[in-house]
Amino acid sequence: MKKIVYLLVCFLLCIGIGGSAFILYKNLGLGDDKQTTQSGDVIIDDGKDGVTDFEEPPADSSDDGTPQLPEQELTPPTDETSYIAEGMTMLGGASVYMGEDDSLDPAIRFTCLIDNELKAEVEADENKSLAILVAPLDYFEAVNENKTTYIDWVNAFAEAEKTVIMSVFDGYGTYNDYTSYMRFTLANVLFNNMNRRFVAMGVLIDNSSGTPTYKYSAMPDGTTYRTNARSVAYVAGAALNAHAMGLETFTEARAAKLRTYIDMAIDQANGLSAHTNNGDMPEVTITSSGRVTMALNSTHTIQGTVEPLNVDIPARFVSSNENVATVSESGVIYARGYGSATITLYIAGEAYTISVTCSSNVQYM
Repeated sequence: MKKIVYLLVCFLLCIGIGGSAFILYKNLGLGDDKQTTQSGDVIIDDGKDGVTDFEEPPADSSDDGTPQLPEQELTPPTDETSYIAEGMTMLGGASVYMGEDDSLDPAIRFTCLIDNELKAEVEADENKSLAILVAPLDYFEAVNENKTTYIDWVNAFAEAEKTVIMSVFDGYGTYNDYTSYMRFTLANVLFNNMNRRFVAMGVLIDNSSGTPTYKYSAMPDGTTYRTNARSVAYVAGAALNAHAMGLETFTEARAAKLRTYIDMAIDQANGLSAHTNNGDMPEVTITSSGRVTMALNSTHTIQGTVEPLNVDIPARFVSSNENVATVSESGVIYARGYGSATITLYIAGEAYTISVTCSSNVQYM
């Protein structure tokens, strides 16, 4: 029996203009499958669903808080192009969502942009509809043996008898008349899924031939469903980083709730069967020197460990003076000018610093 779950009204909310489907993931019985850890970034959501979310067009979910639209859609290999629906783009990343009154527990929100031409096409054709498909990343990987960017996901999941969520939308939010969007929020994620990555994929459903056919949203340039996967632990950690950096501002109550999510993720990563609620945070050790002297145009890699190793949280590196030293996402410092700079590493909102001096007296043979 095919186990694709079509949730047409899954606690559909219409707050402001936009609609968000809320799913109680604990009811789907997916909690015993393997965990996955990938990388990505995210900002916290402010809990509103209308045009007030953004002064500018909708933001690509980068954890520096800077609104950015995807510059272009990802262009997959030719043999996969037929699976892409023109006019649909998933925003990069996801966001933490707590509800307007902080009543929701671990929740990840995904957003899919719908251009006005596609929206009008769907609204004018009773045989067409738009949906968002959500499943764990390991489910996507399990049905995609060749690891291609696009396949016919709905039918692949049905053939594999994988239970996934597909929420059909009949209302959309609008960002300053720029474009429309669908939002989907995966709420009340179970303790044993705190480090598990989920993927959301916009779907165009066409029943014109009597047998449904499906096309899927593109990802922003350089992004795939793999890099776009997000876990509760990751979105909570990235939101705390953004808060510590002053890029996002929210109450201490919300920060405490996010730290609770990190605590839960650590307990789960440590193999515990339930949350201890003891306030655990990651243990970060920088094994490379906390003070580095470098020659001009040289590089130095920051080395360290985060315990437990399999907790799914992001690191954020920032340089206080990029004229002296820049730092990559993986912690590689590049000395580009003489002087001093401080490299700050943020993990779950905690800051760790490395002092860098670029001196003409240092020479590497």
